[in-house]
Amino acid sequence: MSDFKRKIKAFTLSEVLITLVIIGIIAAITVPAVVNNYVEQSTVSRVKKFYSTMSNAINSAIALEGPVDTWDLKADSGNYDSASAIKFANYIKPYLNVMVDCKTDIPNNCMDGEIGYTGLNGSTTSDVTSYITGTYFYRMILADGSLVWLRTNGDGCTKMSGAYSKNICAEIWFDINGSDKKPNKLGKDTFDTKVRAYGLVPNEDSNDCYTSSSGWTCIRHILQKSNMKYPSNK
Repeated sequence: MSDFKRKIKAFTLSEVLITLVIIGIIAAITVPAVVNNYVEQSTVSRVKKFYSTMSNAINSAIALEGPVDTWDLKADSGNYDSASAIKFANYIKPYLNVMVDCKTDIPNNCMDGEIGYTGLNGSTTSDVTSYITGTYFYRMILADGSLVWLRTNGDGCTKMSGAYSKNICAEIWFDINGSDKKPNKLGKDTFDTKVRAYGLVPNEDSNDCYTSSSGWTCIRHILQKSNMKYPSNK
């Protein structure tokens, strides 16, 4: 009686190489998508957290001081200036966990004024850069690393007009990871909010949250849809 012989078949080198190539292709396709999704959800979470934190701070100040349009925010010049920005910041700072308080000083330890910001479509956005270096902005870094710069409109809550800008008392910009970390781009890590008499609101001057535009109002998209899948155009 003969013994049964068990034959064990090994993979050939070519089969191993083919398998590795297939695994590499799958990884090349799936890993970037996983990473991008993680970055997107992390950004969405940080934007929502900032908005909640700032909204709570403003609401706490309102509870103590009354509506924002009754605060002493009017600038002596009747326009944007550092004095009115300081006044506004002093109302809300007690309710924020401020790690670095740069006030209106330039240069300062909050940001590098030489770093340029861009719009969502990659265009140079001089407005954002000028906001960083402008002496009429109050700047601070919160404990979570968010960079904040803010200003009032300089004339109570009545100077700005228009369907969306009417009765704006102040504006607050923020970069969720500071100016020293990229991309420094509107709609990606940098966003704009506004303050009305009864609290914080998303920037809604116009709906320009498209990949083909500057992206000023993308915070509204994130708060409403919990994603950063912006449409390409109107």
